[in-house]
Amino acid sequence: MNVFAKLEDLDAKASKGEWFVESVEVDGAYGNYLSFKVHAADAGSILDAINSDVAVIAEEHDEDGGSQWDQQGEADAQFAAECVNYVRSHVLPDRSEFVTQTTFHDTTNLASGNCTEAAVASILGLDLSAVPNFRADGLEPWRFWSAFRRFIRSQGFEPLMMNGNMMPDAPYLASGMSARGVPHMVVMRGGELLHDPHPSRSGIEKQDHVWLLLPSTLSRPRLYGGEE
Repeated sequence: MNVFAKLEDLDAKASKGEWFVESVEVDGAYGNYLSFKVHAADAGSILDAINSDVAVIAEEHDEDGGSQWDQQGEADAQFAAECVNYVRSHVLPDRSEFVTQTTFHDTTNLASGNCTEAAVASILGLDLSAVPNFRADGLEPWRFWSAFRRFIRSQGFEPLMMNGNMMPDAPYLASGMSARGVPHMVVMRGGELLHDPHPSRSGIEKQDHVWLLLPSTLSRPRLYGGEE
């Protein structure tokens, strides 16, 4: 299990909702001071620093009196909450945005099968209807891949094609042979299947080629040729 799969597994078991920090007044070994709790929006209080072994009590005084708080507990609680919220919003995939292909490979119809369009829609967070048919301009492979690159560039990305032995630690498109014995396109990350647009969700036997979608501001389109 790679780190992304492990994070997804842990996320499925952890308390749901956004995590945030609240202070709580404590009367303990350090006198009266503020400690801190982590709350989950959908679950209430889930973690606290009240019994922390690493508490660092800070003090502040003015003409109205003074206050004490666990500075280390506050930092630890905030770090935990920020990490969880960031992972959920920026690292873990929103599988509700993944789409399933609607047409399938047919040896009697070379225009059949929209796994690539469905994989592209999934990785970009689009509805399948927002992705054009890459065979609309003709069935020749060069026309298909030209339409593929043109659409991805229109979304602000440059598709960087790489060898199948490359396994970026980011979502990418991967082509290969499916268990059904036909060429297929899926979404991978770190060599692990992230989404198979085919209803079987069985993935591909191995990666033949991968496409990493680079933000256009970071890419050099002249390296790849074709229409800009």
